[in-house]
Amino acid sequence: MEESTPKRRGRQKGQTKKCTYIEDPLLGKYKIQIDEHSVNPMLKEGDKPLAYCNSVRGALKYIVKQQLVDKQSTLSLRGYITEINTMYKDIEKLIKA
Repeated sequence: MEESTPKRRGRQKGQTKKCTYIEDPLLGKYKIQIDEHSVNPMLKEGDKPLAYCNSVRGALKYIVKQQLVDKQSTLSLRGYITEINTMYKDIEKLIKA
């Protein structure tokens, strides 16, 4: 009987992927990693994605929500929506400029 080697999954040891990073003061403690398959919001100090997004817009929405959570404030529903929209519009102005 022949012995078969186990099938290995993932990247081979030492293999790296090409990535681009977006860092901006408006993103606070976060950055965005763009690779060949996804757009990933990350902490500036970390190397693990916080989420896997399909677009930069999706990653920005994730970061805005996290920045609001980081404030640890209590808001009404209307206040939450207003705050999210204000923070997101600040970032959108940067994108359109």
